[in-house]
Amino acid sequence: MLQPMTTPDPAALLRSWMCEWEKMANGLGGDAVRSAEWTRAMHGASGMSLSAQAAGREATQRLLAATGLPSAAQVKDLSARLAGVEAALGWAPASAAKV
Repeated sequence: MLQPMTTPDPAALLRSWMCEWEKMANGLGGDAVRSAEWTRAMHGASGMSLSAQAAGREATQRLLAATGLPSAAQVKDLSARLAGVEAALGWAPASAAKV
């Protein structure tokens, strides 16, 4: 009798290769994350990000001061003061009346 023919899986080689590649990449990535160099690099990157944020805030404040525009904190303070005046006078803002 004839033996039934089995067709080889054409994607088996690709799956095997991808599995091995993933194991290798995970191993190298895990080793890199546990290293002291990685920790120093991440600490440096975090520090640079915080410095850039602070410099951006400072530049924005200088720009607003130079143009005479109020800062976000000043606008928030004015809004709170205006709400207090409206409450004292018994007025409701137009946006609150629509709700």
